[in-house]
Amino acid sequence: MFGARFVACVAIGVVAQDAAEPDRVLAELVRRADDLKAFVADYRVHDGSEEPGGHLRLAYRAPDSARVSIENEGGPIEALVSEGIWAMRTTNTDGKSTFAQADVGTSSRARRNSLMSVVRAEFPQIAEDAIPAIGAYPRFEFDVLSPSDSKSKVMEFRLRCAQTPTTFFGWLENLQHRTGLRADGDGQLVLDAGGDRRLVLSTKTGFIASIEGPAPDGRKRLELESLDLEPRFDASEFVPPQRQPDDQDDSEQLERSSIRMTTMLLRWNLLRALDGAIVDGEVEFDLEARDRMKAVLTTLHADGLADEFESWMAGARKRTTEFGEWLRESVHAAAEGGGSAVEQLEETSKEWKEKFAGTIQSIHDEYASSLPPELPSLRTGALRDGFSDVEKAAVDKAVERAMREPLLREFDETVERALKDE
Repeated sequence: MFGARFVACVAIGVVAQDAAEPDRVLAELVRRADDLKAFVADYRVHDGSEEPGGHLRLAYRAPDSARVSIENEGGPIEALVSEGIWAMRTTNTDGKSTFAQADVGTSSRARRNSLMSVVRAEFPQIAEDAIPAIGAYPRFEFDVLSPSDSKSKVMEFRLRCAQTPTTFFGWLENLQHRTGLRADGDGQLVLDAGGDRRLVLSTKTGFIASIEGPAPDGRKRLELESLDLEPRFDASEFVPPQRQPDDQDDSEQLERSSIRMTTMLLRWNLLRALDGAIVDGEVEFDLEARDRMKAVLTTLHADGLADEFESWMAGARKRTTEFGEWLRESVHAAAEGGGSAVEQLEETSKEWKEKFAGTIQSIHDEYASSLPPELPSLRTGALRDGFSDVEKAAVDKAVERAMREPLLREFDETVERALKDE
């Protein structure tokens, strides 16, 4: 079965081809990627029957707009990355649809601006462009799967939302890491993935020409049916798919995923910039620099936590308000019961606060454990060795700043007003 999921170019004219150097051919196609300004590619799935197979349409307009439309037995799929928006809508064979949309461009730019204001204050030696601007850019990826990867699927396709400009034909970079790639002398590169599975890449265009292999319900072949390199798009081409009333809305999950993606990218770009400044002798990584790095990381993670858990914190504040209303009503009811009844309400309030604090601690622990500890490409040993402790302290302070202090303070104030009947 051909699979598709959503999780971020070519030159026209033949690239000189040497059968012994497919890697050089791929590198040349990647290097010339920016030459293509727009395209529409239509792919068709063939299974040997007379019935029409699945259809895959890819549309692109430089620099940051792409749309994917898939029609297959699993139901239609629409996905889009355009002008900072990442959106998708899928329908399964039961007719149930799922929708998700996130404004990745706006939120990621705001996050970088916030981070850079602290970087300028703490490390003025770091140049503005050392931490690159980020946004939302499409990246198409095809891959033929080996039998060890999947026994039921021959290939996977992804439209990813990358936050930095990248080779949007991701399959060119992916193929650079695959073994068994060979030139066939006819303007094509061929990848034999085992199990009679094969991918063919055109060196004239850089597009996947075909992917084929055996599947449980017969041999499948995905083939490029048509390619338009000068398409004319109407105004609706890159408008995000619309949420329908009966759709399951997964926008919050997509939003949180993109926010975490932004945090990881900014974290890594910050580390690389600081590493470069230390290597160049512009920053001495002493105890003072560690404190300044902690301040920068605190802002990075506090902003990320505030955005990623915005919905949860709104719900927590709502529950605090509801608890306060219940507590005030209970105080009125307990007025005739004497001091012991009021003391019981105070004890209940303490128990609520303990559970509230425990939930925040669980969020802290999950978040801290999700941060990759490996920093293999940093050149500064002191930064590599000392970073983990500094970041741990920064995450502690970020959770305190973004969540624990404001939420628990508001809870205490709500309880105090309720107990005083204010």
